[in-house]
Amino acid sequence: AVEAEEGGAGAEAAAILSPAPSGREPATPSFSSPDHDADPDGTAAAAARMALDDVAPVPGTDRYFVPLRLACESKLPRIMEVSLHCIQKIIAYGYVRGKVAGEKPFVDVVMETICSCKDEEDKEVQLQIVQAVNTAVTSAVTAVHDTTLLLAVKTCFYIYLVSKNGTIQKTANATLTQMLDVVFARLESPGASSMAQKDAFLVFRSLCKLSMKPLPEPLPADDSIELRSKLLSLQLLYSIIASSGERFRGGEKFVWAIRQYLCLSLLKNGVSPIPAILQLSLDIFVTLIKYFKAHLKSEIGVFFSNILLRILESSNSSGPQKRLTIQALRVLVAEPQLMVDLFLNYDCDLEGKGIFTSMCDGLSRLTLTLQALSETTEQDAQLKQLALETLVAIADSMVAWERDVKAEGAGAAVTPVGQRPPSIADSSSVSMVGPEPS
Repeated sequence: AVEAEEGGAGAEAAAILSPAPSGREPATPSFSSPDHDADPDGTAAAAARMALDDVAPVPGTDRYFVPLRLACESKLPRIMEVSLHCIQKIIAYGYVRGKVAGEKPFVDVVMETICSCKDEEDKEVQLQIVQAVNTAVTSAVTAVHDTTLLLAVKTCFYIYLVSKNGTIQKTANATLTQMLDVVFARLESPGASSMAQKDAFLVFRSLCKLSMKPLPEPLPADDSIELRSKLLSLQLLYSIIASSGERFRGGEKFVWAIRQYLCLSLLKNGVSPIPAILQLSLDIFVTLIKYFKAHLKSEIGVFFSNILLRILESSNSSGPQKRLTIQALRVLVAEPQLMVDLFLNYDCDLEGKGIFTSMCDGLSRLTLTLQALSETTEQDAQLKQLALETLVAIADSMVAWERDVKAEGAGAAVTPVGQRPPSIADSSSVSMVGPEPS
């Protein structure tokens, strides 16, 4: 019975991580940076790594790897554990390089061998898999790119989902975070190549797709694989967006991916009755406004209208949903320029929706309503107080904006309709008006 349950968990995790059948897939943007293709990471170590890829493997390494691969295929946990530990060492010491039989990169063969062990339920084997994958991806002398990089990420994700051991789950989660930090640090390094851009794009898109996987009905338990998968993918996406650099924020291909995938994910998850999913979705949305509002005018309008304002106004939305939404608004309204941008770009747009006005009206109605909003009277009072504090914060932001403008003596820093917005580096004073990037 235990074996059947664990096998079922593995099947569920594999189904979640496999590509979902869908309609026509948008064409993936091409990446090119001919001036820097020889240096994917913009560092001397990365240049050395690319050079090593073009030479033959260290003599004998591939021959010594064969018994290690056979040991991994034995399905005997103690033998697999020792073999994976040895493989991690030969990766760490830079012996995995070049190509096998002049065709397939040696590192791809090694990574496929490591990741093929993921179905083994022994916790020591799972730990060795995670450590070996982390060593390969973060190494300065081993080139793990493209589909092999995705395989590494999905393997750690899979182990996080199927493992019943809390230590293994925490280790897999931390490893995923570390690997993504390295991938996106390479993107931001001077002279990042097309390969570094492609790696970051593929990982980002894969996480967006995972976050869009629908949950079964009725809603699953807190420890279900489906829910944990969605929460982890949203957490990793939030980490990427919150720590993103100028190349990610200003790159047209990444802005395209945010529109095409992340915004769709937020629209699907932003109406979730599960507080943890809604919280992460709102956190991502607030961070997107902070860094990407110059590029997402229509998307921001849709999210405000279909998610935030609908939750505020709907009698069907729960108390926790309203509370989380008002908390997100409380963060947004603290920025004076954003309040002015919302009013000018939506309320003053003849074809737009009055987002600023609707937000103030919705908060006011919550403050004055006599209807029960939560399960207890105390929770109702707290919710109404939060709504009132948000209204006061809006008024404070308006006063602060006027004071700043008078102090500068140069008028409001708002882009006229029809002009391209300033650089994203000036996001603290940028309007959401402007044509979409070409």
